[in-house]
Amino acid sequence: MAGEIPPQSKGSPEGKQRPRSIKPSSVVQVPLAGVLSEIVRRIKSPVILAAIAFPIIVVVALVLAPDIMDKLPALPYVMLAYGTIVVLIVVVSAYVEARGRAEKHAPPAPRPPDPQPRTPPESGPSAPGDPERRYLRWVHDKRALVALAGIDRQAGDVTRQGMTLQAVYTKMDTRQHALAGERYRGAVALRPFEREQMARERETRPLPALEAISVEQRAVLLGGPGSGKSTLVNYLTLCLSGYLLNAHADWLTRLQPEWDGGSLLPVPVILRNFAAWIPAGTQRGRADLVARYLHHLLKEADAIAYADDLMKTIERGRVFLLFDGLDEVPAEQRGVVRDAVRAFADGCNCRTVVTCRTLSYSDEEWQLPGWPVYELAVFNRQQIEAFITSWYDEAVRLGRKTRAEADDLVGRIGQTLDSQWDEFQPLAEIPLLMTLMAIVHTDEGKLPDSRVLLYDRCVELLLWRWEKEKRARQEGQPEELGLLRDLNQPGVDRTALEKTIWCIAYDAHAEQGAHPGVADIPANKLTATLNAYLGLNEQQVRTFLSYCQERSGLLLYSGARQPEGALKPVAIYTFPHRTFQEYLAARHLASRGNFPSAAVEHACQGDHWREVILLGVEWKRQQGDTDYALDVARALYPTERPARDDKASWRCAWLAGEAILAVGAVVDPHRREEAIELRTRIARRIADSLEIGALDVRERIAVGEALARLGDPRFSGPCLLPEFVSIPAGEFWMGGEGYDDEKPVHRVRVEAFSISRYPVTNAQYAVFVQATGRESPPHWTGNQVPPHLANHPVVNVTWDDAMAYCRWLSHETGQAYRLPGEAEWERAARGAADQREWPWGDGWDAEKCNTVEGGPGTTTPAGIYSAGASSEGVLDMAGNVWEWCSSLYKPYPYDPGDGRENPKAKRTRVLRGGSWDDLQIDARCAYRYGLDADYWFDFVGFRCARGSR
Repeated sequence: MAGEIPPQSKGSPEGKQRPRSIKPSSVVQVPLAGVLSEIVRRIKSPVILAAIAFPIIVVVALVLAPDIMDKLPALPYVMLAYGTIVVLIVVVSAYVEARGRAEKHAPPAPRPPDPQPRTPPESGPSAPGDPERRYLRWVHDKRALVALAGIDRQAGDVTRQGMTLQAVYTKMDTRQHALAGERYRGAVALRPFEREQMARERETRPLPALEAISVEQRAVLLGGPGSGKSTLVNYLTLCLSGYLLNAHADWLTRLQPEWDGGSLLPVPVILRNFAAWIPAGTQRGRADLVARYLHHLLKEADAIAYADDLMKTIERGRVFLLFDGLDEVPAEQRGVVRDAVRAFADGCNCRTVVTCRTLSYSDEEWQLPGWPVYELAVFNRQQIEAFITSWYDEAVRLGRKTRAEADDLVGRIGQTLDSQWDEFQPLAEIPLLMTLMAIVHTDEGKLPDSRVLLYDRCVELLLWRWEKEKRARQEGQPEELGLLRDLNQPGVDRTALEKTIWCIAYDAHAEQGAHPGVADIPANKLTATLNAYLGLNEQQVRTFLSYCQERSGLLLYSGARQPEGALKPVAIYTFPHRTFQEYLAARHLASRGNFPSAAVEHACQGDHWREVILLGVEWKRQQGDTDYALDVARALYPTERPARDDKASWRCAWLAGEAILAVGAVVDPHRREEAIELRTRIARRIADSLEIGALDVRERIAVGEALARLGDPRFSGPCLLPEFVSIPAGEFWMGGEGYDDEKPVHRVRVEAFSISRYPVTNAQYAVFVQATGRESPPHWTGNQVPPHLANHPVVNVTWDDAMAYCRWLSHETGQAYRLPGEAEWERAARGAADQREWPWGDGWDAEKCNTVEGGPGTTTPAGIYSAGASSEGVLDMAGNVWEWCSSLYKPYPYDPGDGRENPKAKRTRVLRGGSWDDLQIDARCAYRYGLDADYWFDFVGFRCARGSR
């Protein structure tokens, strides 16, 4: 298709040299679509058109005057040779150009042919003398059970079998989509023509996470806290190691049909542990660090004799490297760990996956340039139901429930979710929280109605299972012994113990600072706290710690480590998940009489207190103390507009918005109006932060999504219209020197018009859908916009959808709204003064727009890239989403009178601006793309114009 977007890949930065140990393939995969696209471009050039026209004229002449053949009998052969040469020139030059682009944007290492399936070792019991089997058995057994220690009150009971991961694992999808009925071939392999097919047929499917990572040589898997990243890594490790231990079992079958990665040897590495192992003072991340750490793991597995064979297997590319938890690496080590992982992966032909939290990976310091990125989707309703069914089936198998009891509980939790879906959806769609819900529901037969109450019930189960859980004892001894009875300390009751644990969590969180993950709590600090708050002596402290270590309660024994400068290893304890650490710290903070002022103080110390403060506000609200919760939001709100560089105050304004959302509806009629007025002022203040770009991109995205839930004040009235920017009449330079369809650069006059400052958002489009009954975009849930996406540009809309919206808006408002013409769009993006490449000027800056180079890999809230505004203040003209124009896709010079503005013509229409899924070259003011009017993509939207044309 003429005007087609060039093939794109998420290439690595130029100039990076490979380590000498690497032997990269010299073969570069040249996309067929790229070659075809270049052929089309060449055919359009005047020289080639003339070359093609010449033989056509000769053929016509031969038909009209056949006697020419008598005079020139060799003419047909000459013309055949001539045509062959022209075709070869076109094809070869197109191939050379496409190859050049493929080389420029190739990922760090091309994927080698799929390795031959490994032949499993002889099936049967693990052989003591076989180090490979000892390693496989070690990695397999460590992942056989669901990681519920400290979460499920029965998980730590050595007398009972735990929930098996293979039984309750629920397959996860990514946020990306693939063609229905076809195997996914990888991010780089998806051609522009295939994207058009996806749009034309509207037959796409969510892309399963296993399918995505099975076809990539390198991949980054992102997700939020508790999204299932580690669970997926553990499940893949479990199945691959299980197959290699026993090929007759169904381990590999369990990965089907999504898995296409063969029977590779799994090598999982928990990056937090790797970082803790790295010798102090290490400044550079080298491949040998990973190699040495693998030796360390083999020693732990009692399989050090397998070291040489493992390295040879890695060299042959028959290993799957699984690096889990990049976000849990301390900030001061992130560069070393990231570079070591990248160097090791680049030095071998093994498939490699790195997992990381989504927000952490948006920070450039965490990123692995050139690695395809996939983000885990939250559970949908079908996956939630599948998990619940699997959970209770496993409970029946383990004898914890009868079949009748399980069926009754499945029915009851389904009814609860149906009746309270809005309340429980944010919890149930996150795998970790869904697991907590299942545990609480299994024990109590019902669910609490908020996340803080859910955490409270889970903590109660964890903490007081110490008091209630049966423990195997010698005959004649009491069957049930509890922590409080064993401590036998006067004045120490349940309340005192709970408050002490709150204090332990608070102190650990404060000392941990901005470091991710759970805090390491040395035994000596636990001892000091227990002595100070409960007056425990040394023997009583040992009793307390033994409960933690042996019974896997709310505090988990995490092994012994030797801190720098220490003479001997120290026992380390942690909370089972950061969520619990934050919740318990919140209980301590919220219990203080100065919670509002303390919240401000803590908020200014860093983002690591954000979740703690919000959980504290939610807890106060659940206890009916909405006045106190409202006071926290008011205290956080900066009454005066902060200076642009006062990031702490802008973050407090953002946190005030989150807090007022957590407060919810205020019951007290005396403060209800105050709460509404405060919410409005907070929304305006955090909208100010977006307009001036006060925070970094990662934070602005989160701020924008909080603003969407609050109600974005930048959009007002029944139709949620934004500000329109006036563009005066006059001439400007249109076109560019990049591609043939941008040429020639020429002067074009446009009449005065106005254009929307932002693209049309999901919330705006939702008003239209609700009013007209038009089909909603497929990324919505039913006909409802996901709340956090309300102020994101609407996508998955055709040109006809956009035109219908404009007609409806015109009818509703009495003003004539329309799509901008192509010249109007370029004038609004480029301005009238010069021929700038991008709306802000000629110098590329990835921080000024949402494209592949610096964006999060999806749409962002409208208008958060204020530094990327055009000269007249129009935002998002580069990146975020492609925007439909009214114009037909026709060659330049631009002439509005040549039929290109005919709305009834059924031909290709113009898209402008590039998107989150495109490179900087596509975000230029002059770049053009032609697309059929009935196509839609998850990166195509539109904006409105009004006034003369």
